[in-house]
Amino acid sequence: MLHTLPLELLQETISNLTFEDLIKLKATCQSFEYIVAERLSKCRRLQISDDAKECQLETSDVHLNNNIVFKIESLKRILLLCNNIDTVIIAAKGINRQTCESSEFSKIFNEGLFNEHGYLGAFFAFAPQSYLEGVKLKSIALHVDYMFEEGKISPMQYPQNDLIFSIINLAEKPFDTFIQIGYCASNHAAADFYQRSFYVGWMQETARQMAHCGISCVTDVALGNDYLDITVEKGLVEYSFAYFVYDPEICQIRKEGMEERDGYVVVNDDQLEEVMECGEEEQDEQILDEKLKFYCTLV
Repeated sequence: MLHTLPLELLQETISNLTFEDLIKLKATCQSFEYIVAERLSKCRRLQISDDAKECQLETSDVHLNNNIVFKIESLKRILLLCNNIDTVIIAAKGINRQTCESSEFSKIFNEGLFNEHGYLGAFFAFAPQSYLEGVKLKSIALHVDYMFEEGKISPMQYPQNDLIFSIINLAEKPFDTFIQIGYCASNHAAADFYQRSFYVGWMQETARQMAHCGISCVTDVALGNDYLDITVEKGLVEYSFAYFVYDPEICQIRKEGMEERDGYVVVNDDQLEEVMECGEEEQDEQILDEKLKFYCTLV
């Protein structure tokens, strides 16, 4: 029935189909192969999310519906069939399998931030090599917005794996890499002090190591402040991590973009040793030392 429709009407009809429906349509009749292939060739932006409603492709069509919804299980097939994607966005509310609400998303991204090479390392491990080479890719962004309650993060680990992977592997690539990770406590709790101290320690140690390597780094870890953040920049890579207590004004600022600051706050060694000790029960000290050694190899 569809093959009897005028071309313009057929294009409008298929513009409302999901990626999976397009593939089924392509398989039903040879005459549909071209029109489906043309539709997929116009895909420019890929958004991957652990929220099924947010997984979508955006096309360059201006007169038709330019969004194509897809199931996360189809991701690898999309990367093979949609050859003109130039923008990739990975948006997650979970930081690992335990906090991810989508089992299918976890099958692809495993432990998320705490994979050996983070979310981005996992993506480039299964994406075609042309993505890493930047043949068409202009930018890739990772947005992680994790909200937790009563001061408990499990496991209490510093989300540095995407940072290390990106600085070593992506800084000199011909595309922009933007990483924004936010840990938001829904309210104040007694355990906040220990968690805050843990992340302050890691942010300051990261800042010192970045300075040693000649890499731009800015931190905001003012005492008594409910908002902590660190921003690292090298080449075309920008990484930011923020730890904060929920505040409507702060969350609005995060949506509009991170503020740039010059220089970084220095914490004295005694204070640094004290706050780093707060995380010893959650993360083995030897593992922390080994990971910190990575920073000295980044230049």
